[in-house]
Amino acid sequence: MMDPNLILALLIAYFLGSIPFAQIIAKWVKGTDLHKVGSRNIGARNLTKNVGLGWGILGLLLDAAKGAAAMWVAVTLGIRFPAYLLAGLAAVAGHNWPVWLRFRGGKGLATAFGTFVWLAWPEALISFALWLVFMQITRNVLIASIAGFSTMFFLLTLRGQSVEISFYVFIVVGLVILAALPDMWQTMRTPGGVSDYFSNPEGAYEKEARKKKRSSR
Repeated sequence: MMDPNLILALLIAYFLGSIPFAQIIAKWVKGTDLHKVGSRNIGARNLTKNVGLGWGILGLLLDAAKGAAAMWVAVTLGIRFPAYLLAGLAAVAGHNWPVWLRFRGGKGLATAFGTFVWLAWPEALISFALWLVFMQITRNVLIASIAGFSTMFFLLTLRGQSVEISFYVFIVVGLVILAALPDMWQTMRTPGGVSDYFSNPEGAYEKEARKKKRSSR
């Protein structure tokens, strides 16, 4: 039988993760629905593009805090390693599929980063720094994310971290990809969509969204 405290931790983690901070900020500051602008993603980058850099940074910090808070709650409830890793996954799942937004959330990158900070903050910060470098160079969130996650996994392996944590990183990547699949599929099935997606995923989403908007008129 599953530990009642673990069930409680997972529920709290999911609902923490499902708080759509970027959407709340966008609505409060500009009355903007992030589902209807830019990449249509409920995340810090779309918030930055449509509301402003400062608000985007705030959204990033709050989304990351959700992941770290979920881990803290699990540990506070007495959940031991590696079981408390499930709380991190629940928080990422909550961000990606929030009940408040009809399960249309973000991709979970910032929330995943928050869980990584809780688990191994030096490796997480190094990976995030590399993510920023690749974003600056390539302007491609796909390439930057691959670089960031790969760095995280490499550094954890180098430090001899447990197999469970390395496996956790792989599952988080899977949740991020799963959340991105609908957009990936919609974009890639259009003529030229594959090259558009791999050259600039967010731009490809926005281009596809504009096509949908024109066709609906």
